[in-house]
Amino acid sequence: MQIYWFGALLFGIIIALFAVQNSLPITIRFLWFSAEGVAVSVLVMICAALGAMVTLMFGLGREVRLQWSRRSVRRTANALEKRVAELEKTIEQLTIEKAVLQTQVDSHNASAGDLPRYEAVPVSPPPVGPADEPPALQGRTPPF
Repeated sequence: MQIYWFGALLFGIIIALFAVQNSLPITIRFLWFSAEGVAVSVLVMICAALGAMVTLMFGLGREVRLQWSRRSVRRTANALEKRVAELEKTIEQLTIEKAVLQTQVDSHNASAGDLPRYEAVPVSPPPVGPADEPPALQGRTPPF
């Protein structure tokens, strides 16, 4: 940011030096507008001010677009945080429901005898053998 301000200051000094060294009166004509006896330094200062205003307008447009995108991202983040909270609440409810069902199964198993307890456990996929040997024949020799 300091480099930006240093560059702006340097540009302003150069414009001021140019304006001081070129103070002769001239005639300015633009479309239907005409002004006589205007110093070149005044013309340079007006052009520099107009250029600064145009740059400011482009900067403001960029800032407005960034504000809109920030607002959109903030809305999306809030919606996602709300969804995460809902999912965490659902997980908590399902955990409680699982514990209740497990106690019911355990009490049923205890009254019915010593039956094995079944739990949902992720199953690892079967090992994959070489491509030329079908999975049912892995490690065995064919009967013929």
